[in-house]
Amino acid sequence: MVRGFLLTTLLFTLISCEGEIHTKTSTQSSRNNKVYSKKNCTKICNPKILLRTKKFQDSGLEYLSFRNFGFRGIGRCRGHALLTQKMNYLATFTVSGGCDVKAIECLNKIKNGINKILKFEPFEFAGFRNLKEFSEVPEINRYLRAIVAGTRSRYRSGKAKISSTEYNTPQLNTYYEVKKRLKWGHTPYIGIKGANIGSHAVLVYNESLIENNAVLCVRDSNHIASGVESCENYFVHGSGDKIFYHREGYEPEVITFFKLTGDEDVRVQKYMDSLALQCMKEKKISSRCP
Repeated sequence: MVRGFLLTTLLFTLISCEGEIHTKTSTQSSRNNKVYSKKNCTKICNPKILLRTKKFQDSGLEYLSFRNFGFRGIGRCRGHALLTQKMNYLATFTVSGGCDVKAIECLNKIKNGINKILKFEPFEFAGFRNLKEFSEVPEINRYLRAIVAGTRSRYRSGKAKISSTEYNTPQLNTYYEVKKRLKWGHTPYIGIKGANIGSHAVLVYNESLIENNAVLCVRDSNHIASGVESCENYFVHGSGDKIFYHREGYEPEVITFFKLTGDEDVRVQKYMDSLALQCMKEKKISSRCP
């Protein structure tokens, strides 16, 4: 009887030990997989790569279809540029799966998506090919115009972080900083000033070559393209330290104020964080992230 008890105890101990060893091995394997997944996920959802990828998806039709408009003599270029920038970074359009915008449920869904983007959350709009087409729909157009009109036109902000410091003027250092940022996937918001243009806000969306000169292509709310943008408006570093703005239909103008602001740096970081978070959620669903 004692012998049977000892055999039973030994057998139980062996089973228990085997189970414990198995549990440790399983836990260790799970940890290894988790570490691998995190590394893999960080690589896949690298915010800098996501920003560049989003930039390369620009169709040349990613602009608001309506022009800048005034209220009591003050234009709404800042609101127009900021809304365009947010949509450029965070909106995705897909042709399939759309709904009838005239139906209140559909329009509310679209408005909710726009509001998410205003809060720096990505959103996919079904039934549209690009921002131009999206913003041409009368019901959507009215809502977007109201957002532009509701954005403060005058504000104070410090300087952005400028890595280019080798040039003689702050304007030129900013100009070449913008060139760098374009390569990083940014669509920089720039405050400018000129004798004829006055104080204005625009977006720089691309770099191109015109008449053998490297130029920065501009999305200007005062000059909406009729089709695919092809650098109709652009900045160029001219003679000496001068920056010229070539606006379609106007003579080139010397820019006396050319500035990136600190709130631009904050916005770009929010765009990157938001795109990375969305990416991780999508990969988690597909079991590619822990």
